[in-house]
Amino acid sequence: MAGVAEWNGVFCPIVTPFNSEEELYSAKIPHNISRLESVPLAGYIVGSQTGEGEMLSFEETCKLLELAAGATSKTRIVATQLKGVREAARLVNFAAGVGYAAAILESGDDFQIRCVQDRVSIPIVRQPLAAPPLSNAVPYVYQTIFEAERSREPEAAAEWAARLHPAEQTFKKYGVAGLKSVMDRFGFYGGPPRLPGVPLNSAQAAEVAAAFDGLRS
Repeated sequence: MAGVAEWNGVFCPIVTPFNSEEELYSAKIPHNISRLESVPLAGYIVGSQTGEGEMLSFEETCKLLELAAGATSKTRIVATQLKGVREAARLVNFAAGVGYAAAILESGDDFQIRCVQDRVSIPIVRQPLAAPPLSNAVPYVYQTIFEAERSREPEAAAEWAARLHPAEQTFKKYGVAGLKSVMDRFGFYGGPPRLPGVPLNSAQAAEVAAAFDGLRS
């Protein structure tokens, strides 16, 4: 059995870009990662709930994993909501084969995690990671908070956290659709969520944009 690794730093759970036909927009995966690379994040989580992983087919997830692996040399962690041990292990082993360092079973209980761990070659991460969804839009803010906490500057960390609060509240309200909306404004590609998710209307998009006012790099 592979051991459980310890991870330190900010991991961005990347969104999955779709085009207007709800197909995987392959070119936008390296586009977004290239912009995230300007910030010294610890790495990326691919296939998570933030990335609408539950909306993807097995084949789409594999394609997403490959494209992300080709776009960065930073640590990559695969996330899955698959409940079947066989299919979850199959996906994790595919990820291992393209260079992923670990896996997260987002919907797994202890029994499933143990069963999958016995069948895969990379560790299953059980402990929480610093993986804020909004790091897709304002990665430097979360990296700044991490650095302030690491260097024992609690006042600076608290100041940035307070500035982030309105943006985090809009994520709780609008979820991935809200995150994708602000990504489009900040030079990333958010694009539409996959149905049954729907894009924000103009008023909702303006509300989210206002919440992120002052956070743009």
